[in-house]
Amino acid sequence: MGCAPGASPATSLQRSVAPGVEAGRGAIVETGQSPDAGVTNGGEASYAAELGSFFAQRLPLPSTLSADEAKKLCVVYDISLSKRMVVWHIKSDPVKSSGNDAFDHAARDMLLSLLDAKTPLPPPPTEVDDHYRGRRIAIAIVGGPGASSNCAP
Repeated sequence: MGCAPGASPATSLQRSVAPGVEAGRGAIVETGQSPDAGVTNGGEASYAAELGSFFAQRLPLPSTLSADEAKKLCVVYDISLSKRMVVWHIKSDPVKSSGNDAFDHAARDMLLSLLDAKTPLPPPPTEVDDHYRGRRIAIAIVGGPGASSNCAP
């Protein structure tokens, strides 16, 4: 599934959901910087930036990747969040692979470590809280600046 002309990547990342799980908005999250691509309002923009920083602190880049190579990579995973913002499910395969198995596995391992430790994500701003809590969302994890252009599934 690709972006329709004129559609933002965040819109195109909306997913179908399992019974009992509400669909949330997809989030383009750039690790370590301000992600404004695909974000539809200020609350989501600031939250995406906060999530980007949160993930950047936890994503170990594979030793086989240079920082320049990592900057070009983006992987998209479907995750389910509890009402307390804890990841409770990660779809096995990425919605969209980065094309680099080591990077995809590092991102998945990072998400799994959050799940195993029951580490809550930062709380979203009030105006977008219901887009995330208790929902299934597609989350894009990138290796550096500019990779969000590669995130459209």
